[in-house]
Amino acid sequence: MRAASLPSAGPAVSPSGTSGHLRLAQRWSARLLWRARRSRQAATAVLLAFACCSAAAQGTLWTHSPALAIVNVVTSLTFVLTGLTLYRQPGQRGVAWALMLAGVCRSLDFADSWNAGPWPVYDVVFGGMDRVFGAWALLRYPNPRLPRYQRVFLILLASWMLVGRTLVVVTSTARWNGESPSAWWPSLMVNLRLFGLISVVVNAGEGLLGLAILAFLVMRLVRTRGLDRIVIAPIIVAGLAAVVAASATAVVQMLASPGATPNGAFLTEGVVDLAVPLAFLVAVVQRALLIKNIGGLAAQVSAGADVSAVRYALRATLRDPTLDVLDLSAPGLALGSGDG
Repeated sequence: MRAASLPSAGPAVSPSGTSGHLRLAQRWSARLLWRARRSRQAATAVLLAFACCSAAAQGTLWTHSPALAIVNVVTSLTFVLTGLTLYRQPGQRGVAWALMLAGVCRSLDFADSWNAGPWPVYDVVFGGMDRVFGAWALLRYPNPRLPRYQRVFLILLASWMLVGRTLVVVTSTARWNGESPSAWWPSLMVNLRLFGLISVVVNAGEGLLGLAILAFLVMRLVRTRGLDRIVIAPIIVAGLAAVVAASATAVVQMLASPGATPNGAFLTEGVVDLAVPLAFLVAVVQRALLIKNIGGLAAQVSAGADVSAVRYALRATLRDPTLDVLDLSAPGLALGSGDG
C-alpha cells in the first residue's frame, strides 16, 4: 500500500515587498511568454520545412499513387509534430527524438521512386529504420529511460536490419530487388542463390524480432497499473496495430511478383501508422489533465480539506485503491509510520 503524508497547516505568512515581487513576477511572466512564442515560431518553421522536404521525397509517387503519397506525408509530419510537442516535457527528450527520427525516416521510405543516385539502395538498407525508432518511443514513454534488456534488444534489431539488408544489396542486382536496371547498385558478389538465402534469413529474423516487440508491448500493458496504465494504453494499442500492419505488409511483399509494388498494403500500413503519433498526443493531453486534477487536490490539502475526502479523491484520480493519506498532525503519528 502506498501512503502519502498530509502536512499540518502552518501559520499564514504575511507578504513583504509586495510591489517588488509583483514587478519581478511580471518580468518573469513576460520572459516566459516570449520564449513560448519563439518556441512556437521555431516549431512552425521546422514543420513547414519538413513538409516541403517530405513532399519532394515522394517523387513520382504523386503521379501513380497520390493517395499513398498524401498518407506518407501526413503520417511523417504527425510524427515530427508529436516529437516537437514532447520535446519540452521533462524527461521526454529521448522519446521526442525517437518520434522525430521515425517521421524523417518514414518520409524517405519511398525516395527510391526518384530512381536516381543512391536512393534505391537507401530504400533497401534503411527502409525499415522508422520502425526501430518507433519501437524505441513505444517501449520507453513515459519513463525517463529504457530497461537495459530493451536497449540491447533495439541495438540487436537495428544491427540485424542494417547488416542483413546490406548483405542483400551486395549479393544482388537492382532488378532482383524490384528497382530499375539503370539504378546505381553496389553489386560486389552477385549470386542469385546466396541472395535468396540471405533474404529468407533476414526476413525471418525481422519477423521474429517483430514478435518480440509485440510481446514487450503486451508485457508493458499487463504489468503497468494505476495512472501510468491509463496514459500508455492508447499508445500500446496503436503500437500493436502498427506492428501487425508492418508484418502483413512484409508478407504481401514476399508473395508479390518480382518488381511489383503492393501500394494497397503500403497505404493501409500508413493509415495504421498514423494512429501511433496520434496516440502519443492523446497521452500527452491525458497526462496534462491528470496533473491538473492532482494540482486541484493539492489545493484542497493546503486549504485544510478533510483527510478522508482527499484520500478518496486521490484514489479515484490515480486509479489506486490502496493509496492512503496520513495526517501528520494527528496525535502520536510519527513521520514514516505508514505501511508504504
